[in-house]
Formats: sequence, C-alpha cells, structure tokens
Amino acid sequence: MSDSKKNSVIVFIHGLNGDPIDTWKRDRFTKTLPELIGSDQDIDDLDVYSFGYKTGFTPGQYDFRQIAKLLHSDIMAKIPGRDIVFVGHSMGGLVIQQYIIDRYKMNDEINLKLIKGAIFLCVPFKGAPLASIFGSFNKQIRSLQKRSNQLKELEEEWTTYTLRGGSKIVPKNLVHSIPQLLMYGAQDGVVTEQSSSPLHLDDAIKYPVDVDHKGICKTDESSAIFKHIKTFLLNSVKETKMSMMLSIQGYDKQKGDGEGVSLDWTAYIKYKPRLIPTCEIWENQLNPELAYSLNTWEENWSKKTNRIRVQGKLPLTAGIAIGTHFSKTKGTILEIDHYGELWSTDKIDMTYKPYTEYHSGNSQQSKTAILILSVSKDIHSEVKEFLGLENKNYRMLVNVLPESGPSQTSIETAEQAVAYASKVKEVAEDLKSKGINEIYLFLNTPFSLALFVGHYLTAMPLIQTFDYTLPGYVESCRI
Repeated sequence: MSDSKKNSVIVFIHGLNGDPIDTWKRDRFTKTLPELIGSDQDIDDLDVYSFGYKTGFTPGQYDFRQIAKLLHSDIMAKIPGRDIVFVGHSMGGLVIQQYIIDRYKMNDEINLKLIKGAIFLCVPFKGAPLASIFGSFNKQIRSLQKRSNQLKELEEEWTTYTLRGGSKIVPKNLVHSIPQLLMYGAQDGVVTEQSSSPLHLDDAIKYPVDVDHKGICKTDESSAIFKHIKTFLLNSVKETKMSMMLSIQGYDKQKGDGEGVSLDWTAYIKYKPRLIPTCEIWENQLNPELAYSLNTWEENWSKKTNRIRVQGKLPLTAGIAIGTHFSKTKGTILEIDHYGELWSTDKIDMTYKPYTEYHSGNSQQSKTAILILSVSKDIHSEVKEFLGLENKNYRMLVNVLPESGPSQTSIETAEQAVAYASKVKEVAEDLKSKGINEIYLFLNTPFSLALFVGHYLTAMPLIQTFDYTLPGYVESCRI
C-alpha cells in the first residue's frame, strides 16, 4: 500500500494456504485483481491493502470469528481512521461479515461507519459440502459445515444488524447502511448457488459469473467481474470523499456549507462600485488569512483528507492566490462548483492540447514577461493596449489559448481545465528558463480555471497578477 493520504482503502481478504499473490492472479502475464484496482485511473483515489489468514487441512487453524478479531487488530495498527471497502473471497467473506457484526456488538460506531462497502466473491454463507467431509479435526473447516452453529449465529446476527437497515433493537447511533456486491460462480463446484447467494443478503447487488470457485479471483480489465467491481466502487465509494470547506464571502455574503474555514472579504471586494483588493491588502490581510487556512488544513484535516472545496464569488486573481496557497506540491486536491458541476484537480485529460502564441516585447533587456490566459475571450489586444498606455517594458508576451479557441464553453470538463493549468505551468517554467524573473499575469477565464491555474503555479518567478476594471487593469496579488 502507498504512503499517500488517500482517504479510502480497499481491503482484500484471502487465505494463505498457497502463495497469496496466486489467489488474485490468473497467470504470470496478467496483473492481480488488487493491482488492477490500484492502477485504474478512474478509481486512483483508493489505496489497496491485503490481509491474509492461515488456511489448510492441518489442525489448529483459526475459524472466521477469530480471524475477524485479527483483522480488526491489523486495521487499527496499520490503516486506522480510513474509509474501507472490503473484498473477500470464500471464507474471507465470512470474515468480513463477522468483522461488521463485531463492530455492532462492541458499540464501535466510529469504525463501523468507516465501512463504506463489502464485495463478496463465492462466499459459503450457508456452508460448503466438502467441509462436512474434511472438517472433523479442523475447527476452521468445521465452521464451514452446512448447519454449523457458527454460520447459523452469523446469519441471525447479520439479519438483526444489517438486513434492510437492521431491526428496531439496533441503537440509532449504530444504524449504518453498507452497500454490498455479491458474485457467485456458475461453475463453482465448492460452494453452491444456494449457499453463495442466500436470502439474508437480499440487500446486495448480485451477479452470477461464468467461472469456478478460484477463477472468480483471477480476472482482467475486460472481464465482467472486474467491471462489476469497478462500477460498484465508482458508485459507492466516490460519494464518501471528505473535503475541508474553504468558504470565502466576497461579492456576496452567502455562507458556505460544511465544516472547515470561513473568511469574510466583503470589506475588500464589491461589484458596485467596483472594489478590488490592492497589493497592500493582499500582502497584509488576505494572504495571511489564506496562510491561516492552509495551516488549519495541515493541523486539523490533512490526516483525514487532502481535498479542499472552495466556495465563494471572488475576483479571478483571488482564484490564483487560493490555488497557490493550496498548491499541487502540497498533495492537495481542489474542488469547486462549476456551473452546477463539481470540478476537481485530481485528473487530467492528456489528449487536451491548449496552444500558445509567442510575441516579442518592446525591450530585449527586460527580465519581465507578459502571460495572458485567454479562455473565455481573447484579451491579447486589450492587454497590449494597456501595457502601452502604462509604458510597461517586457521582453516577450505569451498568450495561452484553449484547444478550440476562446469562448464561454471552450473548456468543457474538469480534466480539460487541469490540462490547461498544466500547460500554463509549462509556459511559466519555459519563461523562467529564459531568464525571466517577473511575470505579469492577465486572465479572462472562469473562476474555477483560475483556481486550478494557481494550484499548478509553484516554484515560479515573481508573478504580479492584474484584475480587470472598467476599463483597464489594476495590480492585484503577487505570488
């Protein structure tokens, strides 16, 4: 498992009677199921963790109830406080059930509500016929016999605590819905369909798959098994992401939703008459408040989430400033509402190609460059006119444009926005390599894109941003 701060973990539970890798691997040419999940870009916000338990025909093996206790000990030692989705094959599914039941019985609300899903693969919920033949001297196998006391008790407790939301005896603080996916093998000669798809798991999404008992673990990206698991994770896990809210009152006094940091900038930002924070206000008041917000995330939130959701109606340069404080290099992911859609910086569209126009400046000795972000509208001409009126000297001017040219809909997805922000970073680095030590930044973009650009602009020369006023531009924050 990686040492990142991803909020969710998918925990694979398997026996150790052979090589644990072989449990999930079809052949030496394919990836294991945990590797497939861990490398899939659509669900790359999940860490992968493996828990193994001893199995076999020798005496002294643990039954699923004891293994569930060992699982809890392992989780508390190695992945405490993380959202979890379990994947269990065969008896591993019973271990998952027992782990969940134990959380109810121990009144362990915190760890219970960290369970965000359970995936069961060919699990003998009602026992396995072979266990009756080989189980007389092995309590692990004996617990898997049809009509065993352990399985009967597990079914009764699962029905009490979880089926259709649990019975009325469950305390309100422990009521918790756990999405479940259940798959059973049409060719399974070890566990029957009646056992692997019982009535007391009617809450689960159920699919038969054309494999045997071991084959259900050995899959690839094109298989129905992998696609069912991926869809389940996308639908059930992504909704659980936690974000720290950074709510800033600017052009309006609307308060944000959720827990986090709230800042009031209404004294410095107004529509009419138009009021924009000066460089001095940014330096003395607003930047320190953003530094405080970052410190709050680092001290109180970073162990729980790397996601910061920004709320507020603000000037575009404020988006740049916020993005640079919560920069990509700090491991954060920024989120923002973009016309009713939640955009985030966690993925990039590698096929989206913004383009640049380079223009020579009026002074080859100058170490200043002009960087223009023309997304909603091409502002090259008006910026150049402003520079002439202000007698600004600069060596070169670079205009960064969307792939299809500037318009209100030139960037359609968050992934394209991230690609554009990455391109701006690339251009700024190129200017730095050419000896530029100061950049004047002008932009006409959605606020969400300004936020993303700031998120990427790290380790740059001094950047002086400019806000549009009616008419012309004024200096705003420096980053």
